[in-house]
Amino acid sequence: DVARKDEDGYFWFQGRAEFAGQQLGNRCVLGDPSEPEIRERMQAAVLGGDTIRVPGLCVPEECVPQYFAGCPESRPVWGRFPVAEEWRSALEAVLPDDGMSRVHYVSVTQYPALHRLLRTFGEARGIPLLACAPLHDHGDTTPMGALRCLFSTSIDALLLGEWAVL
Repeated sequence: DVARKDEDGYFWFQGRAEFAGQQLGNRCVLGDPSEPEIRERMQAAVLGGDTIRVPGLCVPEECVPQYFAGCPESRPVWGRFPVAEEWRSALEAVLPDDGMSRVHYVSVTQYPALHRLLRTFGEARGIPLLACAPLHDHGDTTPMGALRCLFSTSIDALLLGEWAVL
């Protein structure tokens, strides 16, 4: 199980492509938000080295209130919310100075594989959150593009359907 190994960064490539601006359920880069260098690795991998943009956080929707303050009852796909004070030190590698993060609610019905990865990651590492950035920012969202990106960056693994390329 990849979430239990030593890898900290993953290219996530599942199902059909998404075309809306902030869709992250099927094509994205995921990283352990507690790993000190993950922000820089993700910025270099898909954000074009942009040090101003900060990865958001993918969260199982049922866990959002535990980690974020002021989240609405109705589930937006995206929102920017303050991280709960008790979790800020664990997530400081991916937080801007204001302690807020873009939150991507992950529904078990909409994104079952990503939801399962988050829950497994949480069981293995103690927090069911992963830093996330859209793979479409890299430009090529095909399987070959994901492989090229994997081999040309410091991201550890590509999770392509049921396959893990390490």
